[in-house]
Amino acid sequence: MLTVTFPPPAFRIRQGHGCEEIFDLVRRKWVALTPEEWVRQNWLAYFINILHYPASLIAVERELQVGERRRRFDVVVFSRQGTPWLLLECKAHGEPVSDKTVQQMLSYQSMLGCPVIMVSNGSHHAAWHVQDGQFLPLNKVPAFGS
Repeated sequence: MLTVTFPPPAFRIRQGHGCEEIFDLVRRKWVALTPEEWVRQNWLAYFINILHYPASLIAVERELQVGERRRRFDVVVFSRQGTPWLLLECKAHGEPVSDKTVQQMLSYQSMLGCPVIMVSNGSHHAAWHVQDGQFLPLNKVPAFGS
């Protein structure tokens, strides 16, 4: 498991369309502030403000064809060469990071081939470096491009 200290929230939040919304700096739009979105936004702030990942190389909730199903991954960070580098699967705070969560992430991983994969529910986080078919646990989130 990883230990991560998220930066103090500096989010833009408003009431809109019958629910609270948060401004997503990566997608550059207002989105519904669900419990899962709160986790995702904390990770985006951590990646961009603490680890200095380039926001321009981060994709959020993009569609992906997994078998015959269309799914949406939570976060993918691309390398400077444009290849998927890090995959993050987010769950709502308090929702367990279960085998089902890991299987969901691995289904996306089978299509993307990221060398770094992560799962998080905001308080419990796990990450692995994928190398030659081996999943090597990480004890910290890697620096960009490592």
